[in-house]
Amino acid sequence: MEPFVRELIPDTCANSLHNWQKKLQTAGIASLAGNYGHRKGSGLASRPEIVDFVRAMLADHPHCTCKHIRRGMIARFGEAQTPALRALQRFVETWKRENVSALLKIANPDA
Repeated sequence: MEPFVRELIPDTCANSLHNWQKKLQTAGIASLAGNYGHRKGSGLASRPEIVDFVRAMLADHPHCTCKHIRRGMIARFGEAQTPALRALQRFVETWKRENVSALLKIANPDA
């Protein structure tokens, strides 16, 4: 290994360089960048049972909070299958923004 490489990346071994070179040849330069960022379509919207549960909760209880929805999910699906509170809040916020008229019909049919 050249000395300038050792200065730039001091804790690199020959195996790492070999693996990077192999990855570059097989998958291209973008594969060396890593898997960072958002993974569109892999969130709550990709789980139909969660989406159906949230819709049902909002239909039956339009003014419930995400904490209430999450408690119901824990009871129904278990702690391991339940998303984090913040992820649920983002999903509900997006759903409410995209379904304003449906939510208004549910929450206040006279309006």
